[in-house]
Amino acid sequence: MKKIILILCTIYFATTAWGQKKTVPSTPSAKFKDFMPVDPIEFFDDVEMADAENGTNFKYIKTLTKEEMLRYLTNETVLLSIAEVDKDGQYVYVPSRISKKNTQYIVTMSYVKYATIDVRQQGDIVGEACVGVGFRVEANISSRADDINLGDLFTIGMAVKERKAY
Repeated sequence: MKKIILILCTIYFATTAWGQKKTVPSTPSAKFKDFMPVDPIEFFDDVEMADAENGTNFKYIKTLTKEEMLRYLTNETVLLSIAEVDKDGQYVYVPSRISKKNTQYIVTMSYVKYATIDVRQQGDIVGEACVGVGFRVEANISSRADDINLGDLFTIGMAVKERKAY
């Protein structure tokens, strides 16, 4: 495939424990200052491309070549959020990456390669948006031990292998 479709692709690798369903978080987002995952949306628009020969021009995002896409998507990041789930299915985003024994967590890791663009309404800039490609790993983890590093996939995998989590 010679062209990359420019959307935030979401790949969910979910391991469900106890058939857990997500509900509205108990902690309002105003109190939580870290990454809170939201579902991406597809982007249909022209983007501004810089070209040494032609200056800048606008091009429909889905017609960019692989080389143009890589030149356009200048930023990349890995975002992590950890939510602690209570017995009622409510969850609260927590700042700690270390597990507590007999606690269930929803760990979301998103890798994104993106560009930041201005969002305009009636000619005025009203905000910014990230446009790019990425993938997301989401895992429901039940901890059987204290001190599992939930911010690292390898460590989570080793904890599962050692039966410290499932």
